[in-house]
Amino acid sequence: MAQTSDMKRLGKTEYLMIALSLVILAVLCAFKVFDSPKYKGLEPVSAKITKELTSVKAGAVNINTASPEELATLKEIGEKRAKAIIDYREANGPFKTIDELAEVDDIGEIILELNRDNITV
Repeated sequence: MAQTSDMKRLGKTEYLMIALSLVILAVLCAFKVFDSPKYKGLEPVSAKITKELTSVKAGAVNINTASPEELATLKEIGEKRAKAIIDYREANGPFKTIDELAEVDDIGEIILELNRDNITV
């Protein structure tokens, strides 16, 4: 394959700079793709596992095994909401994620966020 005169003038440094620029461009494009609404909520499995593992803290209430009394120790969770949590898990099986707690009647996102650091699955 014949090289053009422009290609003959490029040295190793220039090729390295072109390659580095392409790698940087590819990384930036990848971040932009995963930042788009189409891929919102997608994250690597390792990030999900890490997030769940770091949410387990000493004294955290396991919403899959907690008694009504244990659930009632959470912020804004009284007897009525503790019973709703237990009824939900009995009807639907164990909670798969902490976010699923928001699906329980009378819990919602606000109460979930108040307790996120104090609960685990």
